Amino acid sequence: DNGSTDNTAEGLKEASHRYPNLRVIRNEMNLGFAKASNQGAREARGTILVFLNNDTTPEPGWLQRGVDRLKADEEIGVVGAKLLYPDRSIQHGGIEFFRTAGSPYPVWPFHRFRFASEEDPKANEPGEVKAVTGACLFVRRELFEAVGGFSEDYGMYFEDTDLCLKIRAQGKKVFYEPRCVVIHHEGKSSAGQE
Repeated sequence: DNGSTDNTAEGLKEASHRYPNLRVIRNEMNLGFAKASNQGAREARGTILVFLNNDTTPEPGWLQRGVDRLKADEEIGVVGAKLLYPDRSIQHGGIEFFRTAGSPYPVWPFHRFRFASEEDPKANEPGEVKAVTGACLFVRRELFEAVGGFSEDYGMYFEDTDLCLKIRAQGKKVFYEPRCVVIHHEGKSSAGQE
């Protein structure tokens, strides 16, 4: 709980009664995505770490499909999900980099298939991508630790892209698994969002 001001604390208390293996970490203030995610990773006990934003609603089978894809190939270092907007159009199908003209940044990361139909055949092909978003990301613990986890140098955003690039530099693949589906209420947990 990264400094929540809503009823998250009560919900976690109730969930800890139902799930005895649940361990709750409460930060009095929001430490930011990278720092809180690294904190959770240090406390986790599994060999696979799963990062899932609090503004998401996973579809049935999402967890097993992501884990299965990661376990299917030792060369895969990271797996990302197909993220849908609440209207079920695609928000994210992996990240590609594009050159931008007239921008202060010569290269910029873009979500593949953004706003396409969830049924788009190309968006439903699993495969290697340049990066995936941290809104739903699967990674082997050993690899996550070897690259230093999420960089805490970013204020907000790009920690996930940076992690993927560090893992690719280790010779591992970043993979998009479209059968792992999560609804992403993008930005709903950020300040100033409805």
